[in-house]
Amino acid sequence: MDILRSEIFEPKAASKSPEKLHQQMQQLRQVIIRNNKQTVTDMQGNRLFKPLIVTSETYSYSPEETEFYEQMTEFILTGKTYASGLGVSAQRTVILVLICMQKLASSSVAAIRKALTKRLERISQNRQELEKAQQKRRDLFAEFESIELTGSDQLNELEERITELAQNLILMEDEKPKIEALIEYSQRIKQETKVTKILEILENQFSNRQVLFFTEYKATQSLLRNALIERYGENSVTFINGDERLDDIYQSRTLAAEKFNQGQVRFLISTEAGGEGIDLQENCYSLIHVDLPWNPMRLHQRVGRINRYGQKNK
Repeated sequence: MDILRSEIFEPKAASKSPEKLHQQMQQLRQVIIRNNKQTVTDMQGNRLFKPLIVTSETYSYSPEETEFYEQMTEFILTGKTYASGLGVSAQRTVILVLICMQKLASSSVAAIRKALTKRLERISQNRQELEKAQQKRRDLFAEFESIELTGSDQLNELEERITELAQNLILMEDEKPKIEALIEYSQRIKQETKVTKILEILENQFSNRQVLFFTEYKATQSLLRNALIERYGENSVTFINGDERLDDIYQSRTLAAEKFNQGQVRFLISTEAGGEGIDLQENCYSLIHVDLPWNPMRLHQRVGRINRYGQKNK
């Protein structure tokens, strides 16, 4: 700034005097222009970005889903009550595991069922294997604490693995029969209402459109992919996730984006791995958040895949 406007900014003087520094900081507003994306225009005054139209869709759980989520809520509350009587470190660990479970359950029954089934298998193993898993759990928690809470798949995968490998940590009394009961309740659900609602939207509001989906977990991604294939055919959908593999199918991120942009597939389902560094606005202007991230900045990153320069539709 000294090079550009030496009559206003004197960094040497500012470094020696807090008062001078404050005065020069106030001058920044004269030389810095901060534009909101939606107000940016070209030289003729035409806005470069289309306005966003955001709507929320509601649906009601089936009786089986209601029963499952009531039992899941009771499970979480029981675990929190149990944790309140533990030491600080153990309490924090139990709460973290329960939060991971709660996030999985909010994504889909399929996602939490997968985690619960793996946890049940783990806590049924012999003691030697449990001791090995204990060290692995310590490493996972250390990794979880060090990772930045960004939009990467790494954090979501850690959450799934934490619920699985924390089996040597007791979440509550009589945990095993409670998990068995939860899995039984989940197995009564033959069709998730959220998926049914999404298919209804595709038939009505988004008829004949390409649609981009975002979800947090691969289990939910697989659930939706299978539903779309059943309704629209094998070649209607592709996917993006961190390890580029889903249900034993390999698909590179680059190829998936190319197929979607070229109109070879109607649907693209992405985890947070596709939330940055990819342009999908060529033929798509419709996005569905299958589940919502807890960090609102990740919503902006998702929307930015199609709300980009060159987008021709609202």
